[in-house]
Amino acid sequence: DPCGGWHVFLLQADERRMSEVRAAVEAWLQDEPDTWGSELWPDEVSGQGRVLQFFRDGSGSKWCTELGVDVVEGEHPGSTYYAAELRIPIEEANRRAERLGIPIRFRPASDA
Repeated sequence: DPCGGWHVFLLQADERRMSEVRAAVEAWLQDEPDTWGSELWPDEVSGQGRVLQFFRDGSGSKWCTELGVDVVEGEHPGSTYYAAELRIPIEEANRRAERLGIPIRFRPASDA
């Protein structure tokens, strides 16, 4: 609401109130992220989502076949599982990427 709400509160706050706001914001920034509602976050927030975006919509989409990557958009009707899955061994995918001059290297998830 451009006529009220937090915009007006901040514009009209005295130094004491602004100090309280700064402290509250600083405490919030130092806190761990709250994952409530994370199913509504954009895909690219997670590593898995970034990889999916790269191979589904980005420049990596042209390399899926060569690198053995399969984009999965739901395991079954109504599924919320979306991912880019490597279907060949990591070592083989990296050999292919190197041979083709593709600037991508895979590593086990535990190394991430």
